[in-house]
Amino acid sequence: MENSQLTVTSVPVSHLKLFFGFNVQSSEHELNIPLELLATSDGYAEYWLTGEDVQCEQISAGESLVQTDEHVLITIKGEEAQVAEQTAYSYRRAYEISQQLQMPHLIRAWNYFPDINWQVSGLENYQQFCVSRYETLNKLDKHRAPYPAATAIGSKNKQYAYIFFFSKKTAQVIENSRQVSAWDYPSMYSPKQPVFSRAVQFQKLLICSGTASVVGHKTLHENDFELQFTEMLKNIQVLIDTSAFDYPLKDGYYKFYLRDRAQLPLLLSLIDKYGLKKFMVFEGDICRESLLLESEAVFA
Repeated sequence: MENSQLTVTSVPVSHLKLFFGFNVQSSEHELNIPLELLATSDGYAEYWLTGEDVQCEQISAGESLVQTDEHVLITIKGEEAQVAEQTAYSYRRAYEISQQLQMPHLIRAWNYFPDINWQVSGLENYQQFCVSRYETLNKLDKHRAPYPAATAIGSKNKQYAYIFFFSKKTAQVIENSRQVSAWDYPSMYSPKQPVFSRAVQFQKLLICSGTASVVGHKTLHENDFELQFTEMLKNIQVLIDTSAFDYPLKDGYYKFYLRDRAQLPLLLSLIDKYGLKKFMVFEGDICRESLLLESEAVFA
């Protein structure tokens, strides 16, 4: 394996350097998100690994980074701020740090913020987020760059966490032929479009954005949890088929975001039905109130 090659695994590999992990209590590079973890597959923890030396730095009380020669993970956390304000600050700050480190390419972003469906001044917080992100990227002249894979989920504890994964090398955008690209959405969803790619192909990884039961640009199967789950997996399968890889759907590393924790038993039964082996389930609100769940996945 090349030193700069990134991979993902659910089992620690001793000869590789740990870059970061999601909810891995034994890791000094642990990445905790402001959502409650409801369930995991047996013994599962998600590790992102690299063969390079890893450096950690706490920039301030709410800002930290984990860095190698080729990649950097920047985490910016906060509480009780306005969504638009926190989004603008977080994106400006992340790009500032990445430019200083000469790692200009944003590969993956996770955006967790409170009350995602709450309306403020006639706009939902998710719409406020989309407008702020779009305008901030415009000021930074980043709309000509490939958009990253991304997730936006509502936390229930008033906490923010914006997590950015940058690299010296760019990624290849993968779009879904069943869906309108997010940056082409009609204005009924937001005054400014969501600017992310459905997935990116980065080295040997296929990194899928938050994916739900959306075809074209419309939500399908309102109030039907099982059909939404099935449609979501169809969309992930299209991303695999469009990529240069031939990964089995069941072998992905999944994070599920569940709006109503009472539906956890149904979700676990569907995960078992479709043979998904590696997963975490978090409680979090989805960007559209018509969506009951969302998933992201990495294939390695």
